[in-house]
Amino acid sequence: MDVKIKDVAQLAGVSISTVSNTLSGRKNVSREKQAAVMEAVRKLGYVPNINAQLLKSRRTGNIGLFLPFIDGLFYTTLMQEVYHACTEKGYGMFTHVARDFDSQKTAATILSCNIDAAIVLNDHLLDSEIETLTARGIPLVFKDRRIVQKGVSSIVIDNQGGTMLQVNYLAHTGHKKIAYLCGVPNHDGNERKEAFKKAMKNVRLPVTDELIMEGQFSRRVAYNCVHAIMHRSDIPRPDAILCANDEMAFGCIDALKDMHISVPKDISVMGFDDLGAEACLPALSTVGYSMRDFAYQAVEEAVRLIHDPMSDGVLKMLETQMKIRSSVALRF
Repeated sequence: MDVKIKDVAQLAGVSISTVSNTLSGRKNVSREKQAAVMEAVRKLGYVPNINAQLLKSRRTGNIGLFLPFIDGLFYTTLMQEVYHACTEKGYGMFTHVARDFDSQKTAATILSCNIDAAIVLNDHLLDSEIETLTARGIPLVFKDRRIVQKGVSSIVIDNQGGTMLQVNYLAHTGHKKIAYLCGVPNHDGNERKEAFKKAMKNVRLPVTDELIMEGQFSRRVAYNCVHAIMHRSDIPRPDAILCANDEMAFGCIDALKDMHISVPKDISVMGFDDLGAEACLPALSTVGYSMRDFAYQAVEEAVRLIHDPMSDGVLKMLETQMKIRSSVALRF
């Protein structure tokens, strides 16, 4: 027997709307009527037609998180915090990871995933595809670029301010020859690299091109870069290596240790993110921010846009703070 919602309403002695409100979790139904509805549901074995509800509301109850990688603490921590935030807001989380998707394929994936909003770290997504997504009613929250328009918001890290803190601290502790480990050439990587050059100019320290290494935000790649540069006799040895994230700083310290170069006695090392930095040996001096806030603000903004998709987006920037530990020496 195909049990309908009207059958539940008849057995419980209530209206169909009361059954619907009860099963939707709305609070405008008395406890007595809720109990009667749930008893009727149990007796009849009624199963709500979820697909029909979704077609009617056009809501899926899911928020998508779209990432280019899942390597390293940044992505795993972000996924965990976004999941917790989605759960608190009553949403499920759909995660999609693709390194080589172009803009059109990324947009097609977002459209096909049955989600109410997308949180995106993917610099492949072009303006034309963003317009397609918003026209289809998919709110977007970016975490790797600054885009603000109807239905589109951005929650970003203060990369420039954080990098300024790094360089200023190394300069004020007496470091003169600072090498730099860059990330990948995306929004965060480019902003931090340009901020490094600007900050070095501000403190009147030279930027040596040979001491700028392409670490790709990777511990393994950073290890190889540092190992290679330490064996070159044609460039000056740095007294500090500044890294665009903590993962590269860990690889940097690994390489220096393997070459019997003391950190921080011989070379200081500094990271960016403050993810796992305290557990490093020596404990890593870094620039930190709240990953929880980074995730929760994105989810809160996604939920706001789900309920009002034609509203104007916002730009929110997370402040950074110095975390001074033992991987940086005083060189006075």
